[in-house]
Amino acid sequence: MISYLLRIRVNFLIRTSILNRRLSTVDINDNEDYSLSTIMTDSVQVKEGKANIHLPEGAVFYNPAQVFNRDLSVACLRLVSKYHHENECKRIKKNDPNAACVSFDQLPTGVRQENGLKIAEALSATGLRSIRYAREIPGIDTIYANDIDAGAVESIKQNIELNDVKHLVQASHDDAMNLLYSHRKPDNQFHVVDLDPYGTPGQFLDGAVQCIKKNGVICITATDMASLCGNNPHRSALLNAGYRVSTSHARQDSIKTNAPHHVIWDIMRAFAELSSTKRASTERLNTESPYYRLLTKPSTIQVDFTEHPDWESEARKNKLIRFMGNPHARWGPLGKAVTKNKRSSEDNDSIQNKKQAKSDEDSPTEEVL
Repeated sequence: MISYLLRIRVNFLIRTSILNRRLSTVDINDNEDYSLSTIMTDSVQVKEGKANIHLPEGAVFYNPAQVFNRDLSVACLRLVSKYHHENECKRIKKNDPNAACVSFDQLPTGVRQENGLKIAEALSATGLRSIRYAREIPGIDTIYANDIDAGAVESIKQNIELNDVKHLVQASHDDAMNLLYSHRKPDNQFHVVDLDPYGTPGQFLDGAVQCIKKNGVICITATDMASLCGNNPHRSALLNAGYRVSTSHARQDSIKTNAPHHVIWDIMRAFAELSSTKRASTERLNTESPYYRLLTKPSTIQVDFTEHPDWESEARKNKLIRFMGNPHARWGPLGKAVTKNKRSSEDNDSIQNKKQAKSDEDSPTEEVL
């Protein structure tokens, strides 16, 4: 099963894992692990987590609003790495009962682990996320930090050298789709594919699905996804009926549940009875109307809309926020990265247009008689 981790809108299970301290991750609130210089003006150096990156001014994209996002990514992938390592140990022990296999907690970070996680960051820009994975997550085999822009790739290479992770992180200069499709063979697939595009990630999903290993993880970040679902009385009704339910990121006001279809219909009929309007009441008299046929069907369960004690998620009870507070004004998604070559081309076009406009103004006009 392929798990889609929508990092900005992280689901209930991952929040519960963090809440219960089942993730032995780097302390994201440690002041020593995150320091942001005046990167938005003239500064060219950023320290985030265990990574230090150098940024050529304006050449590549860096968004400090995504710090919390990357912290969650590290936390989630540490858990993925742990499960992967445990499964590898079981496989080794099955083939050789006397083989030695250390526990995940004993694995050092920053050291290449044979048969460890193989990760692809298809749209890397600065290499920051890949470098943080290499320095903060044990059990890594190889990380591809890929970008189609040559200037970004040069920055990635410099940052790899700066952080001494050349043995773990490999800079790649390729189109994201080419990288993903070139790893479709089972023995060459990735355990983790990370997508953090400018705009919608839709165009990259097919390549990501085709190059991911069984039980792999696709991490997707998108600033233009639909809003999360809200709470509704159906949640308590399903819980009172003995079924599980949670909100879904897939569609606004939708839910995920293990309740069968007939239970869903019974709850919908009961809710319609409670909120019926005059128009709906008149439609009951028409025996041929869909409304009449749906509502007159007998219910198979006793529907109870009483507020269930567990209707509120653990994240809400503990006042965990979905998004970090804004540290200053105009905090959020930035503009698309513009490379030095592109800026130079735009400047030349602007100068040429100005010269052409001036030439048109100075040229004599021909009078038509």
